Amino acid sequence: MQVKNFLTALLIIVFCTGLNAQTSDLVLQEEITPDYVSYLSDRETEWLDQVALGLDDAATMKAYMGLVFMAYAWTHIDGDTAFHELDSLGAIIEGDMSGMFDRIEDDIISMLDTMEIEAILTALTAFFDSGDYAAFRDFMDGTMSDLELEFDEVGMTFEDLFDDMDVHFAEENFVAHVDSIFNSSTDFEFSLQIVATDIPDSVMVFDRALFNHVDDLDHIGESMASHFDDFGTWMDSVMSEEGGDVMPGVASLRTGLDDMTEMLDTVCVILSSQPFSPFDLDTSPIDSIQDGIAEVDTLLGGKEYAFGPDDEGKTIKPLAILQNMPDAAIFDLYWEFYRVPDPENFTFGGIFPNGLDAHRLDLLAPDLVLNSWDDQETLELRLAVLEGLWEAELVLSPDDPDAHLGLAMIQAYHLAQDNMEIFSDIFRLLDAGRIDSLTYLYAWESVNFLDDLDEIDEHLSYFTDPDEFTHFVALIKSTGDAYGPYEIGPGTEFEIANISMPMVVGVQIQLGLVRGGLGLIVDGITAIYDELDDIFVLNLDPTVLDFSTVESDSDLVLMLELSNPDFLSLTPYGVDQFIAAGDALEAGFADLNEFFALMMDLAYAMQPYQDDFDMDGDMFIDDMEMMEAVTFELWQDFAYPDSMINIGDEDMNLSAWFDNPPASFLQMWKDYVFGIDSTWGGLFPDRYVGIDIPGSGIRPRKFRLHSAYPNPFNPVTVIPFDIPWNGYVEVSIYNVRGEQVRILHQGVTQAGRKALVWNAAGLPSDLYLYRVSFDGQSETGKVLLLK
Repeated sequence: MQVKNFLTALLIIVFCTGLNAQTSDLVLQEEITPDYVSYLSDRETEWLDQVALGLDDAATMKAYMGLVFMAYAWTHIDGDTAFHELDSLGAIIEGDMSGMFDRIEDDIISMLDTMEIEAILTALTAFFDSGDYAAFRDFMDGTMSDLELEFDEVGMTFEDLFDDMDVHFAEENFVAHVDSIFNSSTDFEFSLQIVATDIPDSVMVFDRALFNHVDDLDHIGESMASHFDDFGTWMDSVMSEEGGDVMPGVASLRTGLDDMTEMLDTVCVILSSQPFSPFDLDTSPIDSIQDGIAEVDTLLGGKEYAFGPDDEGKTIKPLAILQNMPDAAIFDLYWEFYRVPDPENFTFGGIFPNGLDAHRLDLLAPDLVLNSWDDQETLELRLAVLEGLWEAELVLSPDDPDAHLGLAMIQAYHLAQDNMEIFSDIFRLLDAGRIDSLTYLYAWESVNFLDDLDEIDEHLSYFTDPDEFTHFVALIKSTGDAYGPYEIGPGTEFEIANISMPMVVGVQIQLGLVRGGLGLIVDGITAIYDELDDIFVLNLDPTVLDFSTVESDSDLVLMLELSNPDFLSLTPYGVDQFIAAGDALEAGFADLNEFFALMMDLAYAMQPYQDDFDMDGDMFIDDMEMMEAVTFELWQDFAYPDSMINIGDEDMNLSAWFDNPPASFLQMWKDYVFGIDSTWGGLFPDRYVGIDIPGSGIRPRKFRLHSAYPNPFNPVTVIPFDIPWNGYVEVSIYNVRGEQVRILHQGVTQAGRKALVWNAAGLPSDLYLYRVSFDGQSETGKVLLLK
């Protein structure tokens, strides 16, 4: 403790003061010269010889004092040498770093000046292909190697400095010298001078009185710490005891404060004496601290302070807060406040000896009392009464914050209850499959309660921006008693819900987010449905919709068709929108393909340097080639109507719906469900199916080709034919010039009535011939494709 305090004093002196007397025992100077180093060596040798005598006299004490300051003197010299070396190294490092930044600016940043990704990728590819990257890399590697060596030298310079300081301030040297002075009582005086350009001349004298004062500080500090520990120990021992007495602990705390005052007095004496007296230090901050300590001591003695308006004469006694802390009695007082018949005289265990002032009584008064056991009907009756009272209050005081908050809570409750019923009804109808009733009874406006939220928010604003501070208190009785519902008396059990202004501000912020999000959802859904209504025919006759009878996809399709045969048909606007979407997809995939083509070039350029970036260059190339190929196929699919992309060993014409939008999605769904056409409007062009036509089950007597239907068609028609026995069948399509345009089927086919679906998506409007060949026989029919 003594060494620590003494070191602190010395550091303040050495770095914040100056000296001038030529008769000083030690002169320290800013400039490092050979004569100065020789002078320090001579003084150090003289003092070491003196302390080696082992005497306890003034000369030896001065020698110990001189050796203490020699540690600072040698550290100053070592530091000066080190910082000269560091200055030189810093200049070299700064040059290397500047060169690196310039090279990065010239070679890298210049390529990124443009915000166009295509230009950046092209520049990067050229950077690697031209060899500029290799030159940049070699330069950076060489500079980094130089910097590593230079930073190593910096580290070694600091390490040497710290090693020297460890020697100068070693326990067997510096600490032992300080302890020797403290362990002696011999009077002595040691003068110190510092010669520096920015330090005024002055003399500092270190004597026995200084060390005695530091020793006094040590003893006072130990006493103060002991009394503060006694306070903490006592308080810990009584905090869990009912009626625990805190005053013995308070007495220890006050004694510790007395020690602190004495310690500060001693500090003032030290600062007004040598070696600090030449600097005329201002001790007024210490006086202010002592005034504060005295006020705390008076408070712990039971002082009362004015509280509330002057004309009401209310006071607060802080000591009583501490006295009511054992066994958490202070919190019980809060509950007891609501149980007493005369809360205006309640002292809160002596904390407010004359009771609370009128404003705080109003803040703490219960604004709402409820019973936890009320059923919903009783609760709503209670809320109706409160709503009437609060509305009447607003007639008299339109800005009353508590009344506004109460109305906001009631409105929020009703909003939740009302919408809970709506959503429950919606889920019930969905569960029963009664979409007809759902669409008939409810629209999106049914769940749009933005106006209700706006009204709630307006009420909350009166609470969050009041003329003066406000607080809302709700009491919830947990058990019945003799006082009746919604009444609180001695012994009543209840919970307290305190609603403060910051809490309501948080609710308002969340409410604002909900309102904004709900607004976006309602607007977005409305816009989507408005758009869908323009794109598709969506009208359904609810009188024929009965989802409770639906057992399969076919039942659902037939019911929707019966409700409206045009359901899910595209409007002319819808056709235009599908075509426009296809054009946009074509342009988007073209841009993506261009991007990945550039990335592929960059991958090839970077592959020779893959080790520099710790990457698999070949994998990078493979990935970019794959993405370039995929995006090209996707673009090609949309650019050329007849082209397809193979996904999972299956051909897909992703642009089918956009090149030639289906007339009716319901009809397309029906064709798939009933096995007429499994191509989903040409999306899966190879999924042609041959199916048995339902009939008598009798095998046909002869080969026969039936008329295709529908005819004319767009773009799908069905070609039926009869096969009397198992045999090889070929079905082909020809244009009017006799050119074969499609082979629908080739292979051995089982006997029976057959039908093949032909999807002519991608072919122009024209007259086409379909030919079915079986067992050396052929028959031909005609169909007209109209788009």
